[in-house]
Amino acid sequence: MEPVELILSALATGAAAAASEVASSAIKGLYQKLVDLVSKKLEKHPKGKSRVEDFLEDPKTHSAPMKKVIEESKLDGDTEVLALARKLLSEIESSKELSKFNVSFHIQGGTVNSQVIQGDHATGTMNVNAPLPVKKKITSKKTKK
Repeated sequence: MEPVELILSALATGAAAAASEVASSAIKGLYQKLVDLVSKKLEKHPKGKSRVEDFLEDPKTHSAPMKKVIEESKLDGDTEVLALARKLLSEIESSKELSKFNVSFHIQGGTVNSQVIQGDHATGTMNVNAPLPVKKKITSKKTKK
């Protein structure tokens, strides 16, 4: 991925991830740091601030103008911005891997009390009770003499 594409991708993907309810505080923090850093580095460019705001509002529509500002400002060669962009994308990717799970179990007898779990970062408790013992009816035979 070209450096300018890396920055654009991190900003767009980070915006989407940070807006979700299940985004970790690490993702939200990294995204905000990247936005602040890019905004600060582009503040000397005459259209820098407006391009960042426009891009964050609608990345598809404002990708080309934002790309131009990044290239003109030589932000695509800034190691600090590139490192932060890589770190954010890496954190987003690893959070996707953590959200995938597979649970299977086999129960013989007994009862199961369970709950519905929704979302990628949900936790739940499942109580499995052993079957109740079978009461055997004991009968005594009386013998007649």
